[in-house]
Amino acid sequence: SSYRIVAGGMFGVDTWKEDAKNRGPRITQDCDTHNDSASTVRDDNMSLNTVESILQDSMALVQSDKIVVLVVCGKEDEACASAEMVKKASNVDKVVSLQTCADLPIVLNMASMRACEKTLVERLMKITKDTKIDAMVIDPGAQKRMGQLVHRIFMNEWNQHVMLTEDDTLVVLAPMINGQGPDEMWRRELVDRFRQDVIFDEPVFLADAVFNTTDSTMALSYMSGGDAKFVTHLNELCVDIEKRSNVVSDVTYIQGGQWYVPPNDPATYVLPEAYDQTEPLANWNSQRPVGHQTVFQFEVADSSGDNTLSSEALIKAFQASVAAMTEIEMKHVDIHEYPNVGKGCWLVALWSGGTASVLWDGNFHVDLNTFLSTENAAALQQFKDLFGGHFPFLNVVLHDEQPRGYGRVINFQKDIQEGVAPHWS
Repeated sequence: SSYRIVAGGMFGVDTWKEDAKNRGPRITQDCDTHNDSASTVRDDNMSLNTVESILQDSMALVQSDKIVVLVVCGKEDEACASAEMVKKASNVDKVVSLQTCADLPIVLNMASMRACEKTLVERLMKITKDTKIDAMVIDPGAQKRMGQLVHRIFMNEWNQHVMLTEDDTLVVLAPMINGQGPDEMWRRELVDRFRQDVIFDEPVFLADAVFNTTDSTMALSYMSGGDAKFVTHLNELCVDIEKRSNVVSDVTYIQGGQWYVPPNDPATYVLPEAYDQTEPLANWNSQRPVGHQTVFQFEVADSSGDNTLSSEALIKAFQASVAAMTEIEMKHVDIHEYPNVGKGCWLVALWSGGTASVLWDGNFHVDLNTFLSTENAAALQQFKDLFGGHFPFLNVVLHDEQPRGYGRVINFQKDIQEGVAPHWS
């Protein structure tokens, strides 16, 4: 078996920037099939026909028929294209436009904000007297101040109760015709605020998607509450949009998880023996553990007084620990000392039955990495106790051990009995 172990590092090394690039797992194959044609933002505006088609299709994320959609619009004398577009969706029964107050200033004015909020609440109460809101669309013409007021209104739990559909099944959309530019990002933040402050119960999701033609871009932020299969529905939506609108889609962000919905009344219960264990059993039988490796990490618990580390003290402790070992026979041990590695030191002991190394970062952290060609947990524990006994102010913060060998080894030899199959096979 072969793998890399990342140690605690070293202070005072001049090559730390280059070392940082080489640290960690090596990526040999890019598993992300990222579609540049989908994520690259184009400069031109998307045609209204394509925008309309995407918005209409997006209404399918509301998993019900005859839905009521609230569209947050600009001022009354301004066009609200989103309201006309979603009206034509097959599952939309009613579209209600909520225009921005005429006297709402761009610059913050608390008196005007309170007056506008009161007016909006009165409008929404009339709108939702006989119906509830299933979905909400933030029109590109809506102002940021209007978005703040809408968020404030629906943060109120009473307003949620009387205005929104039950069971937290709300969908909020924010189309951004020119992509997610600096002037558009408040819309995305508003959608996320509904996820945080309005829909409390899981499942709730936030997602960003980009739709591109050859020369134009449209971004959409979605908030979905109450739909446990939202990820599946979003994937299906993107496929449908690509087919109907001749665009390339890319879901760039999802916050939330794919919920598992168990069947209501499973007809059968699947037991382990129902699975094909051929490959796992072949892996089990191929294992050949031939060694035992343990990593201990120590850190200084209290650095006051004489509780400090030095290269000289670590070298003496390492040599004394090797000499005092009784659990295993250590003959002809070759010790290498590297006291001038950065601000710390590196010590290595080599013998026919294994290796041991100590790495001090020059500050408060020490790594002890030991390997034996036979499994002997007691010997490894003894070496740790002998070495740590020289520094009572060191605490063990990590203890990790693993078998070493070949044949895709994952078990220690003590766990494998010759001729005995595992219980699950």
